[in-house]
Amino acid sequence: MNLTQMLLEASKPLTLREIDERLEGMSGTPETRRKTLERAKSDLRGVGIPIEVVQLPSGETGYTINPSAVVLNVILDDEESIALASALAMVRVEGKPPLDLASKLGYIISGNTSAFVDLARPELLGALYEAATRAKVVSFRYSDTLRKIEIHQISSRWGRWYLTGRDVSLDSIRTFRVDRINGPIEIIKDSHYQRPTRPSKGRVLSEQAWFVDDDNLKYAKIRVGETDAKIIRSSGLASSVIAVGEGLWECEFAYSEESGLRAFFFELSKLPQIISSEELRVNFYSWIEATQKRYLGSPIINWEAGDIPPVVDKKPSRKRAKLPNGISFDSAKDRFALLTRLLPLLQSQSEMSISELAASFGIGRPQLVSLLETAATCGLPPYTPDALFEIFVDVDEDRVYVNVDSKLALPRKIDYVDALVFRFSASVISAYLKGESDALNRALLKLEDALIGEVDAGELVSVGISSSPQLEVVRESIDKGCTIEFEYFSQSSKEIKLWEAEPVQVFARDGHFYIAARVVESGEMRTFRASRCLSVKEGRAIDALAATPETEISGPLSVSEDTKFVHLEVDISGMRQLELIAPSYLSVLGFQDDCWLVSIPVVSNKWLNTTLLKLGPHALLVGNDDLKEDFLLLTRALLSEFRTH
Repeated sequence: MNLTQMLLEASKPLTLREIDERLEGMSGTPETRRKTLERAKSDLRGVGIPIEVVQLPSGETGYTINPSAVVLNVILDDEESIALASALAMVRVEGKPPLDLASKLGYIISGNTSAFVDLARPELLGALYEAATRAKVVSFRYSDTLRKIEIHQISSRWGRWYLTGRDVSLDSIRTFRVDRINGPIEIIKDSHYQRPTRPSKGRVLSEQAWFVDDDNLKYAKIRVGETDAKIIRSSGLASSVIAVGEGLWECEFAYSEESGLRAFFFELSKLPQIISSEELRVNFYSWIEATQKRYLGSPIINWEAGDIPPVVDKKPSRKRAKLPNGISFDSAKDRFALLTRLLPLLQSQSEMSISELAASFGIGRPQLVSLLETAATCGLPPYTPDALFEIFVDVDEDRVYVNVDSKLALPRKIDYVDALVFRFSASVISAYLKGESDALNRALLKLEDALIGEVDAGELVSVGISSSPQLEVVRESIDKGCTIEFEYFSQSSKEIKLWEAEPVQVFARDGHFYIAARVVESGEMRTFRASRCLSVKEGRAIDALAATPETEISGPLSVSEDTKFVHLEVDISGMRQLELIAPSYLSVLGFQDDCWLVSIPVVSNKWLNTTLLKLGPHALLVGNDDLKEDFLLLTRALLSEFRTH
């Protein structure tokens, strides 16, 4: 800590001799001291504080830390600062608040919010985002092939990250799923390309899985009953929904990816009658027929429990004991890393509760007190009281008071992963707030400009999420303290049901918005997918209702301790479809000869049958002969219905 403080505050690079004279603890031979400094350089680089090595006019080697590489040079007005703090409170990274990112900017996250967006931490995307903003070609392995890509756009769709750009060797626009990139990503330093002002329409991903290429559109017309017409009309996905009499409706769709449209049709309460095109009708019939044939066969692999190979062959390694939230106290480096996260936050607050601070970072109170007391002994030579960090810890009053005159206590510079988290979250939050986020967008532009300069990051990053026009009513009802009354189409029952519930929270996960609400009739907490709410209106004031006990918010699928799980054998196409259907509940049990053995929950038999129809010939139930026979009966009935149409 003292070394970092000294190099940050020095007016010029310091030689090893000058560091030795000013800094305590650098004993030993010159070579020993040089090695100690090299270790410190490595440790500091690991926490985002690079020590630069420069050649001085005297011929000696000098060491310095450039404040611009550490300190965030951004000035936010009050409105922008409040918007940024509110946005951070609405973000979850793999289910946890982004404490690291918040503390860098001097904010603390506490309590629950009425809405949040949950995303996977996009580690690989940091390098991709950096390369895209600098217009540098990247190199990586994908499907065992070395690729060199000029990045045009980074997209988030259906809970996954995608990269779209020009494949240099093929001279064509390609799309890659980021989590399928093999090995490290190399940014080719001497490369440069002209990024298009607007990404190519031919490969940029749309928000809908069946609408990818608007230069290759096809059209479909179907006939459905009143229930499904209501579902389709509410979704806003059809170009037209017209009543044709006798309780029937004709709906038209534009699409370019048949697999996505087919999956949507399977989600309806009944299989629609396909009027046109004839090609779509034939392909639909062939899909069900091929699925039936697959279920009349046997698994490709003999999946016996003792023969299932491990999915990933990892060598055992000794892991250091870590505290909750992944924080370790095993070394001085770990303690220093935590302190650099704490200082900007402490300085911005000036006074905080020790217990609340410890709880926010998931560490023990005694350990935090010890760390803060150690920090109070840090500062600049000659280490007199006036040169030390002004940190006073009052254990009895459970307070810490801070006034640190150091660049280490200023807001820290964000990195490319941080910027991408902000960009993704801001896009989702803007969708939820319906454009009421001008201050947030201004703050975001300032942060990105400090990191990457004058680059239109809004064009670089595209976020697609399944939303609903009903969310505005839900948001207003939460603010007013009212219930909501809504019609909901359940994939478990394939029925529309009227609900009255107290909305507690709205969250975005795996590419969809969800509403967590307490059902008025039963008092239980349930989770509803926003896009399946067909109509929503404001209900009664919650004060007029009887109090109900607090319960935990359930996940997107109704999975409990009593839920039954089934095994499926799937190929690569089936695996990709399952990752869209139930990414949070999919367990991979084995892999052999390009086939996976996976486990998924049976939310209901109807939900399972819909899932199996979406997977088609790319999956097969392993065991569960009764469920397999039920599904075969369903495929026979569907084929018979198709022939009668």
